[in-house]
Amino acid sequence: QTKKKVGGVDNSMTPQNEVADNNTLSIRSPHWRSLGDDILKSFSNSSGTTCPGLKMPGKLARLLPSLPFLVQYELWRLHNYRSGSGLTKDQLINDVFDKVNDPTWDWTDRYKACKFLNDLARTPHSMKSYEHLVNAASAFGILIDEGRRSGSLLYFQAEYGEMGLKLALLPPEAAHDRRIYRKFGSHRFLEVKMHPHCLSHHFNDLLGPTFPLIICGRRYAFLWAKAKKSPQSYVLFAEAGLGIPKEEETSVEQVRDWCLPKKLNPELTISKEDKRLKLCFSKTTPSGILPPDSLELIEDVCSENGNVMSDGCGLVSQDALNLIWNNYDKYRSEKDKVILKKNVEDEKHDDVDDTQSEPEAFEVCPYTSFQGRIGGFKGMWVLDTKLGKGIQVRCRQSQRKFDLPMRSMKRSQLQQICIEKGGKKGEVKLDESDFDDMYDTVDVNSWDKGPEEGKLNLRLLQILEHRGVSIDFFKRRVDEGTKWLTELNRNSETLLEHVNQRFNSVNRLVNRADDHDMFDDDLIYRLASVSMPRDEPLFAKLIEGMVRKEAESMREKCKYPIKCCYHLRMIPDHTGTIREGEAFVPRSYHKDVENFDYLVAMRSPIYFAGDLVRLKIVTIDDLSERKADTISFFTRLETGLVLSTKGARSAADMMSGGDFDGDKAWVCWDKELVQEVNDAPPVETTGPEFKVEKSPKEMILSSDATSKQRLDYARHHRCHHNHLCDLSTQLDVVNDFYGVDSKESKMIAVRAFLQVDHPYYLCKIPKELKSRFDRELKHPHWKGAKARGTPYKSSKALGVLWDYMEEKIGLIHQEKENKSNNEFNPHIMAHIQSMEEDGLHAELKRLRDLMRNSLISYNTALYKKITELKKGDKVGEDDEPKLVAWMKNEHIRWREKLIGPCKGEDAKMRAAAILYEQTRIYATEQSTWRNDDKAFRFPFQIAQDYLTRIVSDGQQKEKGLYGVSATVSRGNEYVMYGKRKKR
Repeated sequence: QTKKKVGGVDNSMTPQNEVADNNTLSIRSPHWRSLGDDILKSFSNSSGTTCPGLKMPGKLARLLPSLPFLVQYELWRLHNYRSGSGLTKDQLINDVFDKVNDPTWDWTDRYKACKFLNDLARTPHSMKSYEHLVNAASAFGILIDEGRRSGSLLYFQAEYGEMGLKLALLPPEAAHDRRIYRKFGSHRFLEVKMHPHCLSHHFNDLLGPTFPLIICGRRYAFLWAKAKKSPQSYVLFAEAGLGIPKEEETSVEQVRDWCLPKKLNPELTISKEDKRLKLCFSKTTPSGILPPDSLELIEDVCSENGNVMSDGCGLVSQDALNLIWNNYDKYRSEKDKVILKKNVEDEKHDDVDDTQSEPEAFEVCPYTSFQGRIGGFKGMWVLDTKLGKGIQVRCRQSQRKFDLPMRSMKRSQLQQICIEKGGKKGEVKLDESDFDDMYDTVDVNSWDKGPEEGKLNLRLLQILEHRGVSIDFFKRRVDEGTKWLTELNRNSETLLEHVNQRFNSVNRLVNRADDHDMFDDDLIYRLASVSMPRDEPLFAKLIEGMVRKEAESMREKCKYPIKCCYHLRMIPDHTGTIREGEAFVPRSYHKDVENFDYLVAMRSPIYFAGDLVRLKIVTIDDLSERKADTISFFTRLETGLVLSTKGARSAADMMSGGDFDGDKAWVCWDKELVQEVNDAPPVETTGPEFKVEKSPKEMILSSDATSKQRLDYARHHRCHHNHLCDLSTQLDVVNDFYGVDSKESKMIAVRAFLQVDHPYYLCKIPKELKSRFDRELKHPHWKGAKARGTPYKSSKALGVLWDYMEEKIGLIHQEKENKSNNEFNPHIMAHIQSMEEDGLHAELKRLRDLMRNSLISYNTALYKKITELKKGDKVGEDDEPKLVAWMKNEHIRWREKLIGPCKGEDAKMRAAAILYEQTRIYATEQSTWRNDDKAFRFPFQIAQDYLTRIVSDGQQKEKGLYGVSATVSRGNEYVMYGKRKKR
């Protein structure tokens, strides 16, 4: 056979010389010559009748091995698109097949190829989660879906079980940094979210070991599960296949053994293995490799009765902290520049400077503690200046979760571990190949960058009421909350700050560019940034919706503001200077804290009345008088809540069983609150009612466990998360009905406390108590729509505040309803007026007809989609993301049709202005549209940049200002950008 250049890769098979039958393929291209027979055969079995149920036309399927993995993944995903749209069979056989045989088309350009496929499928919005990443990778020659060097870049996921054997591939996403991704490449991991109602045989069909699971040309096997989440997610690892060189083929057993070497961890059970593997999947930033003999294992501070008082917190020298910080900062800067935020088009044309630059100055770390992972150690590390010069890290025994061969560990201590783990067989022998720089890398989860403001919450409010806090105190907090809501309703600066804070918070948590919950926020932010008049119908409706949503959330969750209240990381006092019942808060962020005598603290979730502790505040002067040689530890701390290591039990443990491995405490030193809080003894959690029964199935040694046993163990926990939620919800109701200190509440609280750690057996309510609840327990009226049966009117604080807040919400919305405006924005309408003055009547009529017809077409399709997704009188929470995705796709399509063809910026602004005009006119004509923000949304969603530019320019010209930002008023620059410059 003659080789032919096809699609940018060498391919010896063309449609003319194809030789294939139902079972085998005659394929000899070097690109996929090393693929196993089972993988090659999978391309011929693409009818979708077998697991995982993915279909592909046979004509194209046999050519897929010649394509890069990412491109092939997108082909399979878009053809098997779960919403019914995507790439059709005809498009695959014609458009895609033609491209495959086009010698000028380069499929190895992942960005160009994926964009072509998504544009063809009319799903460009589904690329938003990874488009920036693939664009940068293609521009700079990074193989984002091949080899180990790609590290934490691209991540794949799917859903399974909702429709039997059907596997729904989801759009790729930018991967979080994780140790295991940096070792093997994030592209080799596929996270499969299992539908809650997935049947047992469906589960076994996908993940069972009977047949190899081959997806998109890769052979996957089960590695680990997020078993205690809801819904469960099962992480699969690509052992071999497309984009994986022969020398990098790796089994899941080899991956597990790299994470948790069997010879150093022979005691690990299947239960412990599940928890320890989770540490390898932690979101971390690699922050430097520790030098040999720089890490020392030390004992914990313990009380006389053996309770650990420093659980989870080690120490670090200033030089070590500087090393970690500088490597952290360098890694984040380089990754952000090269991958995440690089202006690819500009950078591609930059001249490369090959001259050697001066090394950057070694900065002193601005923080004094961090949470992270070092090898098999987990927790917090706090600066201790008494460690002196040099790179020194001290890890506590309580931080030791598993053992790894680490060059950074003191040789004598590593040798002792090898002796202990060898047992009767003798000392474990380590080869040079056992060591890995990643074992000695400091993986930082987070730095203590300052405290977060704290608020009240539902359970805490119940506890505080029980501990003596008056209803008048709570009402004053409600007044503060509604005052902020009123400002949100009136003040553009407050609105901007809130939306910006929400965006940053959501972005940190989910790292998704297409998160549906931020759909309105983006539009609100843009309109507020140009000081859009607040009585503009769309803007007014969006603000009203946001204020209502925040008010309802504040009332339902009792998130009322409170003075002198923060969330602070708990740190143990290893110096022994702080006495029992005392606490120290650094004054770097809290200048006034030393003016107060006491504070109250608790850890969420709080279960018992005694979980809220009252501690005396000690000052720097107090500590200096006691031990002058230890004062440097306290003066250098930037933030945190330092607790005593004296006494029989740690104050952290008194707070719902907390420790010092990164736990945060809710802390408040407001005198008004603290003075009202009565004392209550902490709950003793060592009694028989707190003992958890073990199952033989969780005690199986991981070294002996089979894949089926691991899957059974993970699947067993599928109900645990929901059970914990049920217990927590029931505890709120029982606290109100029977009282916080009742035996009924205590019984539920014990089970909720134990269920947090997800023991093998569910912590169930005793049958006799459950029967009693069924007979007599009622829900309070503050449960709102979530109340079961006929609710009773609660006289407790939650009930009183619910009614009090209802009055406040009514006043806020009444004020809003009094402000209405039927006038069109004058700056936008000025563009239309200029067309009339210029005599462009024919063009004006053409554009008006086009915009009106397009608007009606969009509106008809929108309400048809809403009708399809409606459950009752509105779209359900589960279907809301589908509606948002559909709208995004439509907005992109209509923008290309209505704005794209216009030549020049002036023409595009005129088109945007006319679309705005026609939308307002149509909304006035259609009575059902008047109170629906979706009616006014259309022009701003497809042409918001031009409309906001028109408004901003018009406002600035009124003030005699020119040359300002096109879409940002100068008065808002400080709100939007100034505060971000602060560390």
